[in-house]
Amino acid sequence: MTISTTTRLGVQDRLDALLQEFPEFVLAHVLKGYSLMTEGTLDAHPKARAHLLQAEALPGKPREHLHQEALRAWIAQDFSARAAAWEQILVEWPLDLLALRQHTGALFWTGDKRHQAEVSAGVAGHWGSQTPGYAHFLSAHAFAMEEVGQYVVAERCAREALAMQPQDLWALHALAHVFEMQGRAGEGIELLSDAGRFLNDYNLFRGHL
Repeated sequence: MTISTTTRLGVQDRLDALLQEFPEFVLAHVLKGYSLMTEGTLDAHPKARAHLLQAEALPGKPREHLHQEALRAWIAQDFSARAAAWEQILVEWPLDLLALRQHTGALFWTGDKRHQAEVSAGVAGHWGSQTPGYAHFLSAHAFAMEEVGQYVVAERCAREALAMQPQDLWALHALAHVFEMQGRAGEGIELLSDAGRFLNDYNLFRGHL
C-alpha cells in the first residue's frame, strides 16, 4: 500500500486506502466498521453495516467470523453479545490486539474498569518483547492498570512502551494519568511539554492530553 507521507492521514482515510488496494481484506472491513461505530453516531450505523456485509460476503476464518459477530452485535446495540464475541476471541487467540483494544475500550466507556483490567491482565502472560505489537499491548495494559490504581505496573509498562515508540499517545496518556493520580505535577508538565513538539501531527486525542 502506497500512502503519501506529505500529509498525515486519519484512520478513516488510511482504511479507505487499504480497502481500495485490498478489497478482500476481511478484517480491514471489520476494522472500518469498528472505527465507524466508535464515532457514536446513528449516521455511522448504515456505513458500518455496509462494511459488515462486505466482510460476510468474503471467505473467512473462525477468528474473522467472531469479529464479524462482534460488529453485528454492536450495530444491533447488543453489547452483551459484542463482549462475548471479543472474550471468545481472546480465549482462543490471546494475541489478537484488535479484540483486546476494542473490548477493553468498551469496558472503560461502560464503567467496568475492574473487568477491563482483568481482561488485559488475562492475556498479559502471552505477550513478550519479541511479539509483534508488544508496545501497543503495553500502552493499553498501562492504561488498564492505571484505572484500577496499579500505578507502579502502569508506569513501568508505559515507560517501556515509550522506549519503543516515543510518540505512542496511549502510553503518554497512561503515564500522564499516573503522574496526575500521584500528584507528580512537575513530571506530568515536563512529559507533555516535551510531547508538544509532535502532538499537533495527531488526531483530536491530543486535546485530551
